[in-house]
Amino acid sequence: MTEQEWLACEEPIAMIEFLRGSPVGEDRVSWWHNSHEIHLPQRGNDRRFRLFNCLCCRRIWDHIPEPANRAAVIAVEELLEGRMSPDDAWAAFVASSAVENTETGRRTELGYWVVKYLGRGFYKMTAGASALLISSSVICLSDAEYGTEARHVFDGCYYAGDGVFLSPFRWPHPMPAVVEAECSYQVAVLRDTFGNPFRPVAFPPEWRTSTTVAIACEMYESRDFSAMPILADALQDAGCDNEDILNHCRDANQVHVRGCWAVDQILGKA
Repeated sequence: MTEQEWLACEEPIAMIEFLRGSPVGEDRVSWWHNSHEIHLPQRGNDRRFRLFNCLCCRRIWDHIPEPANRAAVIAVEELLEGRMSPDDAWAAFVASSAVENTETGRRTELGYWVVKYLGRGFYKMTAGASALLISSSVICLSDAEYGTEARHVFDGCYYAGDGVFLSPFRWPHPMPAVVEAECSYQVAVLRDTFGNPFRPVAFPPEWRTSTTVAIACEMYESRDFSAMPILADALQDAGCDNEDILNHCRDANQVHVRGCWAVDQILGKA
């Protein structure tokens, strides 16, 4: 993918596949190469993918069947913020998996499996690989009839065991408007979280003034990013002249979420 293709892309699966590096062999963590990463520092792209995954889970909150499953999502959010220990987060996943089997057999609700993929992103697959499964599943849940067909196509292309696409994946057409809307939202979140990977922005420490940090911290904790234009003004007052940062903060059409690359730079979370 080129920079122009990235900027024009409206397909979240293609963006995630590019960001994770499009492995052609076995991924670094797979079914066959388990590597429990929940105790590792949650930084860089893995953290960004997990923030994206949690947000996708929030998008289908009503489809997640059990309180224990929703608690597992919250546990990852708390883990990423350093407010929960890896052992306690792992215990939340164990509790979530404990409700997998019911009196009528193994759960089939896609909302349950989205949370399962979130957990597996720490041991049976990478955070990026789990993002592929979570993103596609959440998109499919936006329209049940279309989603059934789309999941069949996706499952025929992607081999989760090794984390590779065996053949190119394309969403079936025509795509319902509600599905297009979910794709567009995920694309906006990926751009907000990862920025432009072709143009990483150097962030001098002098731009982290008490004012910029306070504004960024308040937005991050409240999840209310309506003050982004005010943050842009504060950054300019601090000497920031980087158009990528300022335009990102002032773009009225840009979605902002916890994990926004500009806010994370200010808070030292990038």
